[in-house]
Amino acid sequence: MKQKVLFLVILFSFFSCIGKEKKYDDEFEVKKNVELHSIEYPDILGTSMQLLMNDSLILINDFRGDSLIHVFNIKNLNLVRKIVSVGNGPNELISPLEIQRTDSNLYIYYRQANILYSIPWSVITEGSKYMKKLFQISPESNHLYPLSDSIFISSGFHPKRYALIEKGEIFKEFGEYPAYWNGEKNIPDKARAMFHQTDFLKHPAKQRLLTYSSHIIEIYDDILNLNEPLLVKSKLLGKYRYKFTVGNILSTDREADIEIGIVYVACSHDYIYVVYNPNKYNYEGKGSNILVYDWNGNPIELLQFNKTISCLVIDEDERKGYVIAEDPNDSLMYFDIKEN
Repeated sequence: MKQKVLFLVILFSFFSCIGKEKKYDDEFEVKKNVELHSIEYPDILGTSMQLLMNDSLILINDFRGDSLIHVFNIKNLNLVRKIVSVGNGPNELISPLEIQRTDSNLYIYYRQANILYSIPWSVITEGSKYMKKLFQISPESNHLYPLSDSIFISSGFHPKRYALIEKGEIFKEFGEYPAYWNGEKNIPDKARAMFHQTDFLKHPAKQRLLTYSSHIIEIYDDILNLNEPLLVKSKLLGKYRYKFTVGNILSTDREADIEIGIVYVACSHDYIYVVYNPNKYNYEGKGSNILVYDWNGNPIELLQFNKTISCLVIDEDERKGYVIAEDPNDSLMYFDIKEN
């Protein structure tokens, strides 16, 4: 009889654990509902892919339109100009682009041809005539991010998860493809690379790097160490499962009950801001959350919004977060950052 009771207790505990699967929001003690405020933007946005900020200028990477990058002065609400016209002529490119920055340059990764361009910030308001082709990299590189003005990091379909690049050549690979999902270690690396497509964000002053895919963030330290960057934290923010095919056609398809997950990340000197969409595909009902962590991956607070957010940039001086939110079309908006 005692054995039967013990068995039932264990069985009850087992199913209780399944029913109470831990989610990302369980670890945040501080949760806030945050209001978004409108900004009088003087033009129509198509499909906004990225936001960058340099001093008072906000750059919007727009997937659609005759020009692909809007240069907007947030101080005087003036659209300074649009740069990078659509086309195949001189100083013209075709979407999608990927834009990143250092203190000196705006970098434009032309993904269709795997070519990296740069424009100095000093002439950014003068248009695309100063756009310079730097190098072309292998098609295995899907995303490209500057760690400095000479060293870049790439993700894609490399033997390792990340590749360090100088002058267009890979000189170091590191990192393992995720295997949080039970049985994922048996999935081919290329399928895992396809599902866990990874972007990057560097600390504004330190040699610390955040990498993120749809459900996982990783924090690395000493990222320019040519021996091996140090993995500080790997963090699963939500469950995931996917189907895949390999061979002549490589594809992955997340299962229907999986949340969209991480869609964008921004940072300040002290914090990481992770834009997380808790909705499932083909179902929109909840606004986005912004998960705030310190640079060691410790949870700080959970910000809850009533709109869907696709892009974010942090203005530390003005203590504001600028976002692209669906209202119902893409709109530039902001929220106030309050003391924790």
